Amino acid sequence: MGYDQRSLPPLWIGVAIALYAFIAIGVAEGGLGVLLT
Repeated sequence: MGYDQRSLPPLWIGVAIALYAFIAIGVAEGGLGVLLT
């Protein structure tokens, strides 16, 4: 497309971190909910 895919732009790094954090929080809350109930 005109850019090097090996060097990710900061935008995609932020999106990846946000998605990873969202999934991690969801899994953690789900796990805690199972343990507490």
